[in-house]
Parts: sequence; structure tokens; C-alpha cells
Amino acid sequence: MITKEKINQALETYKDGFTLDLKTGEFIENGFAVALTHNINLKDLETLYKTVVTNQHVLKCVGGWTDQKDHIHYLDFVLIVNNEQDALKLCEIFRQIAYFDLNNLKEVRV
Repeated sequence: MITKEKINQALETYKDGFTLDLKTGEFIENGFAVALTHNINLKDLETLYKTVVTNQHVLKCVGGWTDQKDHIHYLDFVLIVNNEQDALKLCEIFRQIAYFDLNNLKEVRV
């Protein structure tokens, strides 16, 4: 299960971004992450945590990062797939301009 401490650890350790399994609290390091949402802007950790807890029964994974310029936390609820073809299909369905390749730690524009 995800905890405030785990989210805080993720934001502190992985400032450029992270992907977490909401059930296990483990970091996801493989696959292709496609956002279901468009960058939810969360100005404080408490709001971020409440948003994750409220939705963890419905969604499996969350991706997030902190904008180092304004220190605002951003959050995406994501699906993780095993291949690029599925990632491309999901980008089209959810109107995303990119997916994140967790295997190579890079954004892929579509």
C-alpha cells in the first residue's frame, strides 16, 4: 500500500520523475507508461497524497515529478504496458502527446 512517506521519498529521490505501483508502493522500472490524465497540478504533499489514496482502488500506477523552478508537484495516473505498439494505441485513446519508456528512462513523443 502507498504511504505518505513513500510519496515523499519518491519526490525527494526522483525529482525528474517516478512511477509507483499504488498497491505495493514499489517503484516501477520496466515497461511503457501512458498517462490517463493531463498533469494534475498539486501544490502540496498533503493534497497529492489525498488524491492518490482516493483513487488507488481504481488505478494501479501513478507517475509524478516536481517542477524544480516553481516546486509544484505534478501527477499523472498511468497505465503500464509491455510494448511500444500498445503505448502508441493508448496515447491515441487518451490524447497524449508522449509516453514514457521506463526501460530507457526517456520520453517518446508520438
